[in-house]
This record gives sequence, structure tokens and C-alpha cells, in this order.
Amino acid sequence: MEIINYSEKRFLVVEDQRPFLVMLRGLLNTMGAQSVAVAQNAETAISLCRKEKFDFVVCDIHLGADKKNGFELIEELRLRKLLKPTTVVLVISADSARHLVIGSIEKEPDDYLIKPFSQIQLKTRLNRAYHRRTELANVYKAMAKDDNEAAIDACLDLLKGSLNYRQTCLKLLAELYLRNGDYEAAKSLAERANNQRPIKWAQKTMAQSHLGLKQPEEAISMAESLLKANRFNVDAYDVLASAHTMQKKHDSALEDIQQAVSIAPLSLQRQFHAASIARNAGDFEFAKDSCQAIWQISKRSVHRDVVHLSNYIRSILDVAEHADDKKTRNRFQQEALITLQRNRNDEVFTRGDDSFDFNLYEAIVHSRINALDGKTIQAKKLLEEAQIGIEAKYEEYPLKLAPDSFKVMEEIGDYEDAERLGKLLVSRIDELDPNVRYLIENENKQHAEQHEAYKAHNKAGIEAYRDGKYETAMQSFTAAKALAPVNIGVALNLLQSIVKLLGMQRKPEPKLVIELRQVYKLVNGLPLRDNHQQKLDDLQEELAPYLDLNK
Repeated sequence: MEIINYSEKRFLVVEDQRPFLVMLRGLLNTMGAQSVAVAQNAETAISLCRKEKFDFVVCDIHLGADKKNGFELIEELRLRKLLKPTTVVLVISADSARHLVIGSIEKEPDDYLIKPFSQIQLKTRLNRAYHRRTELANVYKAMAKDDNEAAIDACLDLLKGSLNYRQTCLKLLAELYLRNGDYEAAKSLAERANNQRPIKWAQKTMAQSHLGLKQPEEAISMAESLLKANRFNVDAYDVLASAHTMQKKHDSALEDIQQAVSIAPLSLQRQFHAASIARNAGDFEFAKDSCQAIWQISKRSVHRDVVHLSNYIRSILDVAEHADDKKTRNRFQQEALITLQRNRNDEVFTRGDDSFDFNLYEAIVHSRINALDGKTIQAKKLLEEAQIGIEAKYEEYPLKLAPDSFKVMEEIGDYEDAERLGKLLVSRIDELDPNVRYLIENENKQHAEQHEAYKAHNKAGIEAYRDGKYETAMQSFTAAKALAPVNIGVALNLLQSIVKLLGMQRKPEPKLVIELRQVYKLVNGLPLRDNHQQKLDDLQEELAPYLDLNK
């Protein structure tokens, strides 16, 4: 292998402890490095990487309390394309705690070094990582462009010749096949590699390939083999959780993912998976814990988004919704409100995200709490006020406010609005995280039967009204309103039908007048959007003779 001339290479050292930062820079200088930039926190490192492309980044995991840590920095630099495909990333740490080591390794640095270490150890690791990156440069360049096909071709070309890092190339090729959904190719490649001698990456690839091929039994068998060799193999637990979910063994899947999370809790993908599995198993408290972890993990990372907070608060209210007693329900409702208030001044809001209005979101949360308490009219009032505010502020419905609005709409029977928001969410499904995707799927399933029944009654009422069959229309709208008691649209339709029927009677039927007044009281007591207000205004002249409560 070629001798690396470190004097020609550019280094970035990220370390919050100045004595070690100085020492590390000195070690690199002794190795011949002349260009060594330093940063004591992640934000400074990001700023430096925006200005210059480094050949080596040496980064400590811990970069200050409540600040972005090393593996969060690595992930951000890669996602924002601030590193060259050939840049070597070495993570260092004085902490050998399993969850931190695994959390760092899952961000795929080129190597990991535990303090204290010698100059020889540092140089050996940097040399090896540099030669590996250089030999596989064409693969990494294609992967940096998200061009899987080109990366696969680059791997195949390299494998035709003599390679020092053949196993790394094979592993990358297997990962690329999995990304492309070519599970047969991934499995075949891994089997050939594993036949020569047992290799962990190959066994992991085979297990994941079996999952992709919908072969849960084979995936379980391979995962169990991995666990026999290492009971802390977190990937094996991930595979078991997916395989048992595929078999509808939700309790087993929950046990598997709990093991995985206990070993390596710092993966967003794993926590999303855990939340989904927990809900399928009916363990909404564990789903809440996973959503809380997602919010905490994401807060300092490139994945920082208010959506994770709203998912967390919604998960707390999910626990309240499924509580067995009122006391427990109230406790979790209070927890949701406290969480909301504690985060009111979080940086995620103060950065000025125009697509999320905290006050409007707060009204939607309170609306759901009222719905959970059976206070449907108050829930409707708060929701309608929020929707009027959204219409006034935004030209297009903000995606970040849609999930929770959609949830409450389904619960209180605002089916037309829920259907509209559901279509919006589905049309932008690629922008949604797994928690929101679960919400859409679950709500559609849970309310499908009632929603369809409502639509059928409302449609029948509209058709009967158009045909002048007002009594039939009233019956249909009454049936629709029974399924959606605070739905303003159907209430207005019912009012129209009752008015027409009363107008055809010589002497107004008292029972019908009472019903008209009750429906009117509901509609008139709620904030109305423009289209509903206009419809009510158009009816006022016809309604007036029947609204004098002294008669």
C-alpha cells in the first residue's frame, strides 16, 4: 500500500476538552499533518465543513452537555453532503458504554477508537481507513449521489480484480442489493461469502433478505444463530421483531424490539419500529416511550422537527384514550398538557417555522382532550376555531398540523374534512414519518365502517332532497347525524329538510319544531367557516318563524 503523505491532507479535529484537543492536534502534527483545523463543538465543525472539504475528520462522541454529539454531527455532515465521499471519519471516546459504542457504529464511521490511545494506534487506524476509502472510492462516490445502480456496478467491477478490502466491498454490495429490493441477489451473495467461513455481515444480510422475501421462519432461524454467537447482537433482535410481526405474533415482536432498544436506544429507525410494534401489541405506554425517545434523540440532530413533538404528545393521549379508568386517563391528559407547555419555548418553535403555529396546534390538542372526555361539542368548537385560524393564516393546509386535526376529525365525525386531510396526507406520504403513516392507516381502518355508513346516509339525503322527498331526506340526514352528532354540514342539511317539511304543513308539527330548534342551537352555537356561515345565513329567513322560543 502507498505511504500516506499526511502533510498534503486536511484534518478536522472536533473535541470539546481543550487539553485533549491540543494533544490530538500535536499527535497529528507529529505524523506530518500540517493543515489541522479544530472545533470544540458540532456547530463550529459544521461551519468549517461548509467552507472546506476535509480528508480526515477525527471526532469525539461527547461534545458538551445538551449539545449535538459526535455521531449526530457525523450524520448531519453526511446528509448535508458536507463531506467528500472519500473523507475518513474516525470517532473517539473515553466512554465504552455499549449503547454509545453501538450508537456510534450505527452511524457508520470508518473506525472507532477508545481513549486513551497511542500515536501508533491512531496512525494505524487512519492509515487503514484511508486505504479502504481510496480503494473503494468509486463505490462511495456513487453512493454519495444516491445512485445505487452505479454503486453496484462499481462494486462488481472492483470484485473482478485483486482487492485488499474485498470483504468491505462485498458487504457494501449486499447493502446496495437490499436497498434496491433485490433480496435474491443479496441472499445469494451473502450465502457465497458465508460458505467460505462464518461472517456476521453475511449472516445479517441473509436474515434481512429472508424478511424481504417474506420468509419469516428462515429469518428467525438466522437471527437466532446470530444471537447464539452474541446475545447483544441488536440487528438480530431487529430481524426477530420484524419476522414475528410478519407472523402476527405481536407480543413476541414486542419482546424482541424491547431487547433491541435496551441494547441500542439511540437509533431513530429502531425507535420508530418500536412504536409501531408496541401499538400493534396494544402497549401504548411503550409506544409513548419510543415517541419520547424519538423527540429527545432528534432535538439536537439533523432530524430536528416539531413533528416529533406532536407525535410524542399524540402518543401520550393515545395512552389516555386506551386507559381502563378515568383517573389514569386524566393523568395522561395532564402529562400531555404539561409536555406541551414545557416545550412551548423550545428552539424548534423559536426558529420561526411558519408551517407550524403553536397556538393553533394547542387548540387542536385541547380539542382532542375534550373529545376523550366525551365533551364533543366543546371539542368541535375548539377544532372549528383552529380550522378557521388555519384557513386565515395559510393558503395551503400545513402538513405539520394535518395529522392531529385529522385524528380529532375522525373521532368526532367531521368525516368530510377528515377525508380531505386524509387525501392530503396520502398525497405526500413520502414526506411523512412512520408515526404519522401509522396514524393514517389506523384511523382509516378504525372509522371505515362508520364513515361509509355516514356517507351513504348523507348521500341518500342529498338525493332525496333534490327529488323533493323532504321527509325521506330528513330521515337520512337524521341517521347521518346520529353517526356524526356535531358535523355541521349534515346538521345544515337536516335543517334545510325540516324547514321544507314545516313549510308544507298547515300547522307546524310541534315535535318537528322542537327538533329544528335543537339542530339550530347546535349550529348557531359553533364557530362557522365561510361556506357553512353562508348556508346558515341563506336559511335564516325560512327559519325565523320557528325560532321564537316564546311561541
